[in-house]
Amino acid sequence: MVIVRRLPQGSQWSKSIVLGTINMGLFFLLAFMAAQLLPSSIAASFGAASPLVLAAFAWFILKEKTRMGLLLTAVLGILGVVLVVGATTEKLAWTGIAASFGMLVLMALGATLNRKWNDGTPVLTSTAWQLMVGGFELLIVAIALEGTPPQVDVQGVLAVVYLSLFATAFAYFCWFSGFKHLPATTVGIIGLVNPVTGVALGVVLGGESFTGTQFVGIVIVVLSVLMAQLLTRGARNVPISELKIESMTDAAVPVPRK
Repeated sequence: MVIVRRLPQGSQWSKSIVLGTINMGLFFLLAFMAAQLLPSSIAASFGAASPLVLAAFAWFILKEKTRMGLLLTAVLGILGVVLVVGATTEKLAWTGIAASFGMLVLMALGATLNRKWNDGTPVLTSTAWQLMVGGFELLIVAIALEGTPPQVDVQGVLAVVYLSLFATAFAYFCWFSGFKHLPATTVGIIGLVNPVTGVALGVVLGGESFTGTQFVGIVIVVLSVLMAQLLTRGARNVPISELKIESMTDAAVPVPRK
């Protein structure tokens, strides 16, 4: 908000509140619940279904058709992620499973509505509005349920700064930017690189090692991402700059300029 220095106007207020609640407020609440209640590998496995869920929401809300090749590529990528994160024999908390499913649905719904209601507002601006809404909501709930925030040391402050600016604000800016130019399923397939990146960073920074199964899974995920790019080449969405939109309400049915 310090950078964009712009507030919503008219119906942008209500839409920003809805999107901020879905994409930030409720999503982060469920995300941290899942992180505490489930092993990280299981949480990542649920997220692997995002390409298919995104395709379903895009078809239902945006009438965006997905090629069969992309759906098969998504299934291939999901298989790769499952091989990367592995499985567990631990007893799983049903609340953690419910939180993971809720995250998946909120992510797909929020991303789809974000595109449906796009009126040409710069991505950084709309992202700032949503982050502010979600931040205020979480702040109110946290104070009401947990009281004064705990004190943190310098390392904790640096961690919060990184999580806030890079892992959240910049990450969402990239996420929403991708949805302006690529089909929903393609963006979801690219997101499958997340657990692969986690494993790679564990090897590089944490001194961990690959297993044979993880290596095969990484190869499968990379191949699925490359295949998705080949399948969508030349079939990108029409850029917002080429659409004629009269108002934010009319953004659901954009008409290409002649």
